[in-house]
Amino acid sequence: MTALVWALIVLAGLAVAGLIRHGHLGYGSALVVGVFGFLLGTTDVGQPTLRLIADLINQIPEL
Repeated sequence: MTALVWALIVLAGLAVAGLIRHGHLGYGSALVVGVFGFLLGTTDVGQPTLRLIADLINQIPEL
């Protein structure tokens, strides 16, 4: 994984933590979303999704 993908993962984690901290998202809901993301990543959809994110990231300099 590229460094930018890791940065997006960390950013998403911070966003979830912020939503939990301010009461907009409960711990149970955050756990369900996390497990769903983990399980989705292990399916056949995981690799194309990572390729899509990488392609979008690579297109940023051309904008």
